[in-house]
Amino acid sequence: RHSYHTITVSALDDLAGIESVWQDHHLAGLLREKILQGSSKNRKRRFTPLNGDLVGLKVTEVKEIEPSSKWVYDFSVEKDENFICGMGGICCHNTDADVDGAHIRTLLLTLFYRFMPQLIERGHLFVAQPPLYRVQAGKEIHYCYSDKELKAIQDSMKNRKINIQRYKGLGEMNPEQLWETTMDPATRTCKRVEAEDPVTGEEHFSILMGGKVEPRREFIETHAKEVRNLDV
Repeated sequence: RHSYHTITVSALDDLAGIESVWQDHHLAGLLREKILQGSSKNRKRRFTPLNGDLVGLKVTEVKEIEPSSKWVYDFSVEKDENFICGMGGICCHNTDADVDGAHIRTLLLTLFYRFMPQLIERGHLFVAQPPLYRVQAGKEIHYCYSDKELKAIQDSMKNRKINIQRYKGLGEMNPEQLWETTMDPATRTCKRVEAEDPVTGEEHFSILMGGKVEPRREFIETHAKEVRNLDV
């Protein structure tokens, strides 16, 4: 017996595109005739083929529509449903706790600010707060979210042998640790993103994340001495 695979295509053009798969079949001639007959009708396709890199498209409208089926298909985490297209819940993005994570966070904030400002305006956007350090003394474990918290824990355990682990990234945590420290709704810490001054916010995003280099260089030179967390 020969192994076989089932391939599903939605149009004759697609069938022609995989001719190398079926060209040696004993009914290949009939398939070619079918393709030629169908192509002569030149029927419009229901979709537009994509070429090159797939890029994210700007959301221009979100509206509620009448259901066309009694079945509902969705992706969610049981008892912790995430934001679904503006209809409720939260959108919580999660990056590393260090300076590199803060850089990625600015990129994500720019994305939301430029293309989904309603998330911010309606209070749906949050920033997850993963820990920076794990401090263990015997069976006692503490998670620290800043150097200040770490110093306080160290001072409280001066006479004990402690082990300090600095998380370089979320990937260093096992799933249970990530849930316990960052994702569990009962214990997690999240910061709500708010735009209190839209004019100033627009100015800062344009300067720091825009395409012009000179305004960004001028901003950095002006505020260089105010930096509190420099990653060299």
